Amino acid sequence: MEKPIVFMFSGQGSQYFQMGKELFGQNPSFRRWMLQLDRISSSITGQSVLEILYDPTKAKGDRFNQTKHTHPAIFMLEYALAKTLIESGIRPAYVLGSSLGEFAAAAVAGILDAEQALTAVLKQAEVFESTCVPGGMLAVLAEPAVYENRILKNETELVGVNYHSHFVISGGMVQIQAAERFLREQNIISQQLPVSFAFHSSLIDPAELDYKAFLSTQRQKQPTISFVSGVKGRLTSEIDRDYFWDVVRQPICFFEALQDMEQESDYIYLDISPSGALSNFAKRIIRSDSQSECYSILSSYGVQREVIERLQRAGKEKNMLSKGRKEKKMTTFLFPGQGSQHKGMGEALFDEFAEITAKADEILGYSIKELCLEDPNKQLGSTDYTQPALYTVNALSYLKRVKETGQKPDFVAGHSLGEYNALFAAGAFDFETGLRIVKKRGELMAKATGGGMAAVMGLREEQINAVLQQNGLTSIDIANYNSPSQIVLSGRKEEIVQAQPVFEAAGAVMYIILNVSGAFHSRYMEQAKQEFRHFLEQFSFGALSIPVISNVTARPYKQCNIKQNTRWPASL
Repeated sequence: MEKPIVFMFSGQGSQYFQMGKELFGQNPSFRRWMLQLDRISSSITGQSVLEILYDPTKAKGDRFNQTKHTHPAIFMLEYALAKTLIESGIRPAYVLGSSLGEFAAAAVAGILDAEQALTAVLKQAEVFESTCVPGGMLAVLAEPAVYENRILKNETELVGVNYHSHFVISGGMVQIQAAERFLREQNIISQQLPVSFAFHSSLIDPAELDYKAFLSTQRQKQPTISFVSGVKGRLTSEIDRDYFWDVVRQPICFFEALQDMEQESDYIYLDISPSGALSNFAKRIIRSDSQSECYSILSSYGVQREVIERLQRAGKEKNMLSKGRKEKKMTTFLFPGQGSQHKGMGEALFDEFAEITAKADEILGYSIKELCLEDPNKQLGSTDYTQPALYTVNALSYLKRVKETGQKPDFVAGHSLGEYNALFAAGAFDFETGLRIVKKRGELMAKATGGGMAAVMGLREEQINAVLQQNGLTSIDIANYNSPSQIVLSGRKEEIVQAQPVFEAAGAVMYIILNVSGAFHSRYMEQAKQEFRHFLEQFSFGALSIPVISNVTARPYKQCNIKQNTRWPASL
């Protein structure tokens, strides 16, 4: 059975200057739709959205938050990209919008025509700017239970849960800033969204009467493509006139919508938004045993060319991403590291692999299933518990995949901790040996207190090195290269904190202090490194049956490195 394709559309907060510019310059279909929509917008407002969006003096990291510009820009990009894919033969069976993204979803589904939807978006922006006080929104990387704290609950409104450890709050700017300070004190990562109003909260209620009066003049049609509501959290064909007010006033139910869909089938989720955020959310919502696939087309780093090319090559084949090309493809399994853990991970895997789960319990001295699914003592976020838990779930997920497909990958790799799973998959050691090694690693890293780490976005390596040198921050190390413009720093906690305003002044789009207890992947792990090296001497390791790409060298492991144990301590 072919997997149905779902187009997903995001809302405010996903936009940035220059979004889609590369595609605009290279894809005639996308450019034609963007120009057509810009003419409609210009005829209404007298101003070109494209001139503002692609202003050559603006960088991607510059704040782009004026609603009268961002509202139409988001709709135009999403609708143009969707139509481009459809013209390439990639047709959705479902559409799903989140917040403002519901307008693009409705236009693609035929509920509104493109001009009608764009006009409604422009009118909404106009009403907000004329009737509402400024406000803000804050994305919080934590379980929604954190919101129950009175500082958050009394001063802000919970407006959406994107997945089990990511929620969004709305409120006045003073309240949002107070919430941000509180969360920082609790070592909880949060990020202000680039918006001007407190969408989905009572602060936009002054716009309700005017906008509903406008909506009363509009006519909606029945959807020609199955429409999954981000307001109702389920498939619906009941779209009344007030619906397009509700999409920005009621809480966002993207999480519930994905869960509802996953109960029915497996899907190919295509993120038709500027940032790729919905694809990331979907990956964290779908069950570990789901066969659904998630892809994004755009991100702030550019066009995902591989996905675009595969879509174009496939033409009108509906299941292009599942079937792929006829010639043999190389398959690589990637295992995530610390930071990807969440309560509920593993689910049915523990019962399916009961014997391995029992071995894990014996080695660890506690129930790994209880830790991952219930976390009764709130230990899943502690390094010495996180690492064994992730190793176990990664290993079971790998065994499940091999059991289902009957095939092993051509290459394996892992991010930090995930490399131990890659080595397990390649046959360097059995499950129990790997778990004992990871358990020790977690214990050693948990002892490394007083350090900190921060993710710097928007600056390249040479720029970061220059900032460190010019400001005397020579005790801070570069720890991870996540992408050319997303680099993680590691060092003493106080210096990581002191460096934040320095990097923000130097042009960093974002500087996020990570919720870790130590300066991992830095010179400050030397003592743990030596102790770990001594611990590893008791083990012997098997020959690799699958090439493993090393975190340290970014090259395949040599067998001698396994026997000599030279690389794993360096990965601390």
